[in-house]
Formats: sequence, C-alpha cells, structure tokens
Amino acid sequence: MMCVKCGAPPVDGQALCGNCAKRLKNPAGLCPEHIAWTGEAPELGVAALVDQWGRAHYLREPTVVGRIPDDGIAVLDASISRQHAELALTDEEWSVRDLDSRNGTVVAGKRVKTSARLKSEHIVSFGEVSFYFLAGREIHNTTKIKVGTAEQARPADPEPPPDGSTLRLSSPPGDVGGIVELNGVPLRLSAIQFEFVSLLAKRIRAEADQPPLVRGYVRSDELLEVLPWDTAVPVANNVKQLVRRVRAAMHTAEFGNVIESRHRFGYRLRFMPHDVD
Repeated sequence: MMCVKCGAPPVDGQALCGNCAKRLKNPAGLCPEHIAWTGEAPELGVAALVDQWGRAHYLREPTVVGRIPDDGIAVLDASISRQHAELALTDEEWSVRDLDSRNGTVVAGKRVKTSARLKSEHIVSFGEVSFYFLAGREIHNTTKIKVGTAEQARPADPEPPPDGSTLRLSSPPGDVGGIVELNGVPLRLSAIQFEFVSLLAKRIRAEADQPPLVRGYVRSDELLEVLPWDTAVPVANNVKQLVRRVRAAMHTAEFGNVIESRHRFGYRLRFMPHDVD
C-alpha cells in the first residue's frame, strides 16, 4: 500500500508517508482518540477527511465537523467550535461551509469566508486541526484504511488492574487538577478528569457490599449534574468525550483497562481498589 496523498511508502500501519503527515502541522497534544465520529459512522463513502495518522473519516452528505456535533466528526481540540463547519455535496462537487466558528476554516491556505469548493488532496483546516480531503478516484486508495469511529479510535483494551490494587488520589494545594496514582505509578489529570475518577473510586468503595454485577456505577445524568463542567449546559456527549480522554491518558500511563461502561448503568472502575486517599 502506498501513501494516499503522494504514492510514497507510508509509515508502518498508516496510509500517509511521514512527509505528508507532517504537512498537516496539527497541535502537539492531539492524539487519535481526539478525532472520531459521533452517531453512526459510514463504513465507506465517496469522500473522506484523512487525519495525520492516515485514518479515513468517510463523509455522509452533509457532514458536520465540530467539537460537539450531534451526528458528525468530533474533533476534541480547544481551537474547534462546537459546530465548526459543514461539508456538503452539490451537483457532484464537494464544498465546505464555515458555521461562524471562532477560529475559522481554511482550504488550501485560504480562509473560508462563507463557503469554498473542495478538490481532492486539498488540505482543510478546522481551527488548528488539519486533514487531507480525498474524493473521486483517490478515495479508492483508502478502502483498507481503518475508519475513524468513536469505538475504533480507542486503544485496544488491556487487562484491568487486579482487585486490591492500590489507588491514591491527591490534589496538590494551588494546583489545577489532581494526581491519580495506581500501584505507585502517578498520572496528572485536569480538574474535571480528576473529579470524575475520584467519584468512581468513592462510589465503588461505598458500594463494596453490593453484588459485583451492579456495584459502583455512576450514571451519566449524575456526572452531568455534579462534575465541574466548563460549559453552561453540558450534554451526554460531554461525558463521552471526558471518558475518552481519561481512558486515553490511562492507556498512555499503562494503567490497564480501568474504566468500564455499561448501557443504562453508566461508568465504574473495573476493579475494587485497596484504598482511596
């Protein structure tokens, strides 16, 4: 398989060569878990946005890109507006329309004032996050690319920590956020991430006498009510984004598969901690 942009040998396991991936110039902290479909993602399509990891995010007609789209491509970066831009197909031509975003949309180096026509291999930037737009013949080269969906974008689940693992939580004075320490390995989290993990830890300890099948769960509606959200009206997708980010951070820290989700029950720790400070 060759780079879908230039035909050069790609980076192992990706669909872009190193040079084409670097041309996107995305924020240093961006990771694959930050870009994923919300709603039902198309498995294939006639056009796609290809991210720096070479994953094709196939487009429906139309497709909204934003930090919190109801049904579209979510890009979890501070430079992205909640509903940032819309890509649409009209008379067999794709175009992008900026949705009055805070940081704008750029196509092939030119800022979009209202809408702009898209040509295959254009670089399209939403805020500070860039993609290659592919359509037509070029899209056939992406059929073997891993599609970027909310479920597929997560790292492969490792084993959970064993019951009785030591879990300590601390929030240094004057610090924004806190430190989660699992079996002696520390991980710094933001304020809302720390409060989320702290709530899960306290809940499963408080329900230690409950049947294992049901103990320790915290529902999404409770999380929406009690966590220190930075938006006035948080919605269910805010919870999903928060969990995705915490899981990604824990994966990087090699904590194991720490957080479990269950439909209609909510979220809980996958293990019973030995102690919670």
